[in-house]
Formats: sequence, structure tokens, C-alpha cells
Amino acid sequence: MNRYLKLVHMELGRAWKPLAALMGLTLVMQLAIVVYLTRNRVAFVKRNYLEEQQMSVATFVQKIGRISFNDVMMDNMLFTAPIVLGIVVLLLYTLFLWYRDWLGKNMFIYRLLMLPSARSDLYFAKLTTVLLLVFSLVAFQMAILPLLSAAFAASVPYELRESVTAVELASEIELLTLVLPFNWKDFLLYYGFGMAGVAVLYACVLLERSYKIVRGIAGMLVYLAIIGLLLFLPAIIGLLLFLPAIIDVYWMALYPWELITLQSGLVAVVGALSVWLSLYLMKHKITV
Repeated sequence: MNRYLKLVHMELGRAWKPLAALMGLTLVMQLAIVVYLTRNRVAFVKRNYLEEQQMSVATFVQKIGRISFNDVMMDNMLFTAPIVLGIVVLLLYTLFLWYRDWLGKNMFIYRLLMLPSARSDLYFAKLTTVLLLVFSLVAFQMAILPLLSAAFAASVPYELRESVTAVELASEIELLTLVLPFNWKDFLLYYGFGMAGVAVLYACVLLERSYKIVRGIAGMLVYLAIIGLLLFLPAIIGLLLFLPAIIDVYWMALYPWELITLQSGLVAVVGALSVWLSLYLMKHKITV
């Protein structure tokens, strides 16, 4: 356990600069987007309602309603772009965690594999690092919500503004509710699916690294095909046995909780299989 924690500490130490840069970029982008979109909305209201239609502020508020953060931001892709960027960067960094060690100048992966500890410690340290990076970025996003709310408030006149709390903002931003669900069951479900996906990605990387390029890529494709077959196995069986006429009918025949349970079980099998394959490759196929 001590060596595993040291490896996690090492990986986090190597990741904090990219993470800090991503956080800084997210903050700057979201602040700029909030101010830009809010001022555009205020200018639109003043031009089209208060000036052209000569409405009073009270009449506008009564007929149209106050300007809220959600109305301005929620349907605009610009606001969600930094969040999507963070997700994409973390996904790429998941691959970078392995390839940086293999393709670096001094082949650092060999030094890691020669450490006097189980190779599984290295695998789980990298898996834990990804999870901690995700939590860090989500926590940062939650922490800057009051700042975004303040920027919105500063850009909208008080008489036109509808006040909103940071908690209300978090519950209204769809992407945030995916990465930080308020329901613990959804939290376990989403992060379980996410970590299973990372495990599959790690298995593909280790397959590619364990064999020559052609065989490695072929192994990746075969493995992904097996994973796809496992995930859609119930629908395929139902279709072949003519229990439903089409796949859609099969899914409609299940209650929502049954479908979630079935898919969760299949994803758990996929995740466990990916972890086992990765550990097997690290122990038996990757030599120093």
C-alpha cells in the first residue's frame, strides 16, 4: 500500500502543472464567455424592448421576466465549451499517462517496471490518478460558480436581474450534473461506467504496447469488438431468438431499473475483464 501511495503521489506531482493550466484556461474562458453573453443579452433587451417598444423596466419584468443566468447560458454552446474541453483534455491525458513513460527520452516506464513492487501498483496508481484529476477539475468548477454568478450580476442591472445561487447553477448545468450527480446512486453509476471506460482504454494501450504495431492494433480492434459484443449481448440474443421482432422492442420490454441493472452488470464485467487483461499483460507480456 505504501508503494502504491508513493506512485500515486508521483503521478499527481507530474500532473499538477497541466491540471493547473487547464483550470486557469477554464476560469478565463468561462469568465469571458459569461460577461460576453450577458452583456449581449442586456443590450438586446434594451434595444428591442426598452427603446424600440418603449417598455418600462417594470413592464418588461412583468411580461417577459427578469434576466437569469440559466436563460442566458444554458442553451449556449459557448458556455459549455470549456467544460467539454476539460473532459477531452482529461481523456487525452489518460492516454498520455502511459505513452509519456514509454515514448519519453529515457524510457521511464522501464524504471517504473523495475521498482521493487507489484506491477499492479503502477496500474492502479495511474487509474487512481485519473479519478483524482477528474475530482479536482469538478471541484474547481464548483468552486468558481460563485465567481461566475458574481460576473453575471455585475453585468446585469439589478432591476433586470434574477438572483441565483451557486447550488442552483450547479443543478441547472446539465454537464455538471453528469460529472457531479446529486444522487449517490447516479454518482456510483456514472463514475463506475467512466472508470470501466478508462480500464478498457488502458487495456487497449497495453495491448498495443505488448506487441508489435500491427499485432497490437489488431489486438485492440479484436478486444473492442469483444467488448461491444458483451455490451449488446442481451439485445443480440433477443434478436436471434426472435423474442422481440426488433432490438427496440427488447429494450422497451424491460423496466427502467431492470435495464440499468442489466447494463451495470455488463459494464462491471467489461471493467473487470479489462483490469484482468491489463494486469496479465503487464506481468507476462511486458518485459524489461
